[in-house]
Amino acid sequence: VVDGAVTGFLGVDNPRRNTEDLLLLSVVASTCYSEISAKRRVDSTLEQAGKDVEKLSGEAVGLLESMGTDNAFLKQLILELIHRQK
Repeated sequence: VVDGAVTGFLGVDNPRRNTEDLLLLSVVASTCYSEISAKRRVDSTLEQAGKDVEKLSGEAVGLLESMGTDNAFLKQLILELIHRQK
């Protein structure tokens, strides 16, 4: 349950043994939740880092253009690095 909404379900269908102890199931569920939460945080951080790099690189291009000299190579290099595909 995240923010009051069920986002997934982990259970055991028709258990025959150890039905009085749900510790293992609780640990597995907790581990799954922790891993999913960590992945979401990493994804969010990477997305923000990409936006920051694009913004700062745009500012660098602006500074190059304000110098009044021919910096076409540097400008193209910065733009290529921003939009490169891995």
